[in-house]
Amino acid sequence: MSPGGHAASAQTGISAKDQAGFVGVASNPAGATTSYKKVPRVWSQPCACLQLQKVENRSGVDREIKLTERGQQVAELIALGLSNRDIARRLFLSERTVEWHVEQVLNRLGFSSRTEIAAWIGRTQSGTPVRSPGRKGKGNIPAPLTSFVGRERDLTMVRDLVAANRLVTIVGPGGTGKTRLALRLAEELEPSYRDGAWLCDLAPVADPALVGDAVAQALGLSQETPDRMAAAREYLRERSALLVVDNCEHLLGGAADMSLELLGACRDLRVLATSLAPLGVLGEAVWQLQPLPQGDAVRLFVERVHAAAPGVQLDDTTQVAVNTICDRLDGLPLALELAAPRLRQLSVKELADAVPDSTTTSPGDRHGSLDALAAWGYRTLDDSERKLFRQLGVFAGWFEQDDATSVAGDGAGVEMLLNSLVEKSMVTAGRTSQGRPRYRLLEMLRAFARRRLDEAGESQETRLAHAERMVWLAERLGLNTAGSGVWVWPKVEGMADDIRAALRTLLELRPRRAAWMAGTLRWFWRGTGRLGEGVRWNQMALEACADTCLERCWALHGHAVLLLRLGRLDEMMSWFPEATNLAALPECAEMRGELLLAEALVHAGLGDLAAAEAADRLAIVELTQRGQVDRASLVLNDLATMLLIQGRAEEAHGVAERCVQDLRRIKSGRLQVALDTLAQADCFLGQVDQARARWLEAVAMSLDTGEVTAVATCLEGLAFAAGMRRRTAVALKLHGCADQLLTQASDSYVAEPLAPKVRELVGRLENRVGPQLAARLRAEGEALVIDEAIQMARSEG
Repeated sequence: MSPGGHAASAQTGISAKDQAGFVGVASNPAGATTSYKKVPRVWSQPCACLQLQKVENRSGVDREIKLTERGQQVAELIALGLSNRDIARRLFLSERTVEWHVEQVLNRLGFSSRTEIAAWIGRTQSGTPVRSPGRKGKGNIPAPLTSFVGRERDLTMVRDLVAANRLVTIVGPGGTGKTRLALRLAEELEPSYRDGAWLCDLAPVADPALVGDAVAQALGLSQETPDRMAAAREYLRERSALLVVDNCEHLLGGAADMSLELLGACRDLRVLATSLAPLGVLGEAVWQLQPLPQGDAVRLFVERVHAAAPGVQLDDTTQVAVNTICDRLDGLPLALELAAPRLRQLSVKELADAVPDSTTTSPGDRHGSLDALAAWGYRTLDDSERKLFRQLGVFAGWFEQDDATSVAGDGAGVEMLLNSLVEKSMVTAGRTSQGRPRYRLLEMLRAFARRRLDEAGESQETRLAHAERMVWLAERLGLNTAGSGVWVWPKVEGMADDIRAALRTLLELRPRRAAWMAGTLRWFWRGTGRLGEGVRWNQMALEACADTCLERCWALHGHAVLLLRLGRLDEMMSWFPEATNLAALPECAEMRGELLLAEALVHAGLGDLAAAEAADRLAIVELTQRGQVDRASLVLNDLATMLLIQGRAEEAHGVAERCVQDLRRIKSGRLQVALDTLAQADCFLGQVDQARARWLEAVAMSLDTGEVTAVATCLEGLAFAAGMRRRTAVALKLHGCADQLLTQASDSYVAEPLAPKVRELVGRLENRVGPQLAARLRAEGEALVIDEAIQMARSEG
């Protein structure tokens, strides 16, 4: 049950469901799979919602009936002719739970057979789907921050193209508003698609092989599978959805292959792409987007000025200057939006005089206007601002002030310079989910900054500084998760593109550091559900770093752990002997404790618990001797888990108690993991009330850090405690909720010393209440919001 421990045996397969952090929210039009949507805090969203459907009753009179989301999915799978067992496999439920849902559907619709359900599904799906009033869309299309100006004809034409073609590409020069048009249309068309409209932005993706990963990530799929494109394909196979694929120009081949694969397998899918050039595939409809005509350009500029510089008066006296600005910027929406904030420092006439004249660019070179505007903005900066702006070009996405300081070399004044760059519209500002300031460069400005960085001869130095910053953050995820180390998971999770950029830099310039970073990222790949991608980076790092050295040893151990978690045991064993041999090198002595931890995990995965225990004990000694007491304290949790699996409960309890004491003393961010293990040890010794108190404390901590797997294991423990205290209904509901979450958490390698006892108890409880009531209670538990489940666990005591 403890996500920080080792498992008794490795699984040879991986779950096909989503990584923790994703919950079911959508009904399925054709019923092939369940639907999942990523949400910032999974516990704040319901796992089932009520859906209004117009159904025809047996007397032929229409009436409104409420089906649960899960009930709708089950009904649709019945219509496809699936048995209860097949439905259970598709929806990752127990067969008993499916039986209960089938009975509920029959009762709710007033039917007596599955044939009647199938006929009803056929009738309701033959027309336009009925959506409840005000129902929120199921996709991830962002809400617009500003008004949409003009483009009425473009909207109409592209809307018609999407209706008639399954692949439509909006093409045009940079800055013409392709993305905004696509998003506006997606927002408008979303109600027409049962499973919503989804945005996949390819701008940060540099490798065509990662297009599938980007699509899967956009869809909210975080499956630990080497083939994330296949995961996206299976997710969309029977869904009615619109997929907006933005910024395809640098990955035309990859975007084209992805579109063909998805459209070939998913009959109710439409793809709307944006690109500088067409994808060039059969069946593609292309719409060429032009800059705004002058009237719309002026309207857009005036609206943006009123928002960015509300004190500026635009009237008849400024009309000529405004027209000049719009003309010189070629009616490019992006250029107009970048220019508007400049009126905070300049008058309208001064801005008109300062804006570069588009006649100086080659005919038809609209992107030249954007470059000219960027160059003009760059010239308005002082030397310090220019240098920082150039350096910020190495970031692939959002970054924070401390990240900027790490690449700037001289950290003095970075905050002031950032604020100045934001004020001058060269950098965009925002907030993290924790409320901290963060920043990014628009793609056009990022490309401009990188060119200036190359021209200044600062590219290699800045790229290496950026890479070292990413290494430091990766180390915080794993090597410093105990003690007072910064808990940086939410930050690093959003910097996947920067991590990839850092790996590419180090592979090119510092192969040994690339191997070190690859080995360190094992925690990142696991936590983000990208084990397959992690294996690929490890392979590249090991090819680049063939030296007999600490860095290769570290990468080999990380590689073995990832392969183990993917169930690729034969492949793992082909690498592991070299890893253990290199660990004996004198230069590896400083990392021997960490290397022993990786070896303990591998031994446990192979079922050699004695060897795993021995490696854990040696790791504690090594870490303690080298002054890494914080890290050694956390390893005690792994050792306690090993002892529990071997049935040595009293010894495990003592070790786990010491671990909890140490982690409390150092205020570790991983205390909840040790509390879970100690609670399990309590249960083995019959101290159920004490265990319950520990799980309640641990689940609150896990909720705060957003670790859904840890939340689920605690809920499973609380279900066991409720069952032992004869709270049968609460126990079965909590277990249903926990089981649902653990099924979604696709890490195939989580230790569960108490699991056999939990299964035995749940089986007894189900027999006690009977199959129908047991299935109903489990289904109610699966529908619980996590907050509700925790409150239920607290109140039952």
